[in-house]
Amino acid sequence: MSKPVLLVNSVTFAVKGQDLLKKHGIPSRIVRNADFKAVGGCGYGIMPFGDPQTARNILARGGVKVLGVTQAEVPL
Repeated sequence: MSKPVLLVNSVTFAVKGQDLLKKHGIPSRIVRNADFKAVGGCGYGIMPFGDPQTARNILARGGVKVLGVTQAEVPL
């Protein structure tokens, strides 16, 4: 199963973003972007377990810039 991953600048922003989402009731996981050189050097992302657009809006309002969106496989 594939899930969206919101790519951010650093692990620091990933942690901040995860905290913001948790405060809004959206669980998430920080993931390492294996192909980070292809996506502008961002090596970390946030995989929200909820609506990705809602998560992206929450992050933007909280000052966490999303650099892009990719997909990651989630084991069942």
